[in-house]
Amino acid sequence: MRMPARLTADELGDLVERLTRSSPLHADMLVADPVDAEPLPTPDVLGDVAAYRVTVHARRRPVELIVADIGDGSGDVMVLGDGARVDALAQRIGLRLQEQTDVAEFVRFWCRAAVRRMEQLVETPADFQWIPGVTTDPDLRAHAERAARLARRVVVGHPAAGAFPVEVTMLDQRTLHLRHLRVTNAGHVDEIDRVELTRDVPVPYSIP
Repeated sequence: MRMPARLTADELGDLVERLTRSSPLHADMLVADPVDAEPLPTPDVLGDVAAYRVTVHARRRPVELIVADIGDGSGDVMVLGDGARVDALAQRIGLRLQEQTDVAEFVRFWCRAAVRRMEQLVETPADFQWIPGVTTDPDLRAHAERAARLARRVVVGHPAAGAFPVEVTMLDQRTLHLRHLRVTNAGHVDEIDRVELTRDVPVPYSIP
């Protein structure tokens, strides 16, 4: 996993210009409102792709976009945000997953780039953003400790029939799930099932 370089002002302007051309849906606000970009960890298996969380500071509320700069010399950028768009990125670069470590890194990226805002991959206690009451309220602290114990690292099994079985723990608002995924060699991810581990995890709600 690597971290793309933070963009200079000129590089940010270039990225916004290319994004404006490639995404008519967001073009007006990209031109009208201030924009910044935060580099996101990007799996080595994605080659020259660099990913950014682009925030458009619109008047009503900020709008966040996950954007992939293809990096193949074409100047193309892609707005991600769901599984189909990540599939399109994988197809564009000819992604092939062969090693379990590459699959784990790709799934971490997928969980940032393809799921809803209110969903979050959690692997360790440090991944939780606790609400302030956790430090003073015994009931909240007990819920937090239980959730922290249940979080686990991404687990990738041995491949079969061109796909890897994967287990992840994810927060959906305040509910923690264990999710079983199937990840193909080409990077397509299907959720096979999910098991509720605990509710009332004391973290802030996310605005959809």
